[in-house]
Amino acid sequence: MRKIKISGLDHLFGVAVKCRDKWQCQRCKARFAPFELYSCRALHCSHYIGRANKKTRYNFANCTALCYGCHQYFETHKGTDYRDFMIKRLGQEGYDEFIKESREKVLFDDKAKKDVAEMLKRVMREI
Repeated sequence: MRKIKISGLDHLFGVAVKCRDKWQCQRCKARFAPFELYSCRALHCSHYIGRANKKTRYNFANCTALCYGCHQYFETHKGTDYRDFMIKRLGQEGYDEFIKESREKVLFDDKAKKDVAEMLKRVMREI
């Protein structure tokens, strides 16, 4: 099994998503202690559209705090239950716009990474 590489920016973004979702799984509503990172039931930052898509990798609309079990479940039900969950969250029009945006190509260079880091700093101050 290939291990997913998590950069410092990915880690900060994941923490911001978990803070936004109040350290609670958005599917089963299980609560987690802040920064409980390494337990077998740890809270994950789930990307509806995979992290390989640079356009949506750091898009808050794409990400949800999910416990390990719910994350695994949604990953195996992306075309059905996870899609329905996202439509409920974003609304049909928001979901359709999000999917359209995800298909646009983007150059993810050092400037883009810096912009994401600045956005995360602003979000974390607000949280």
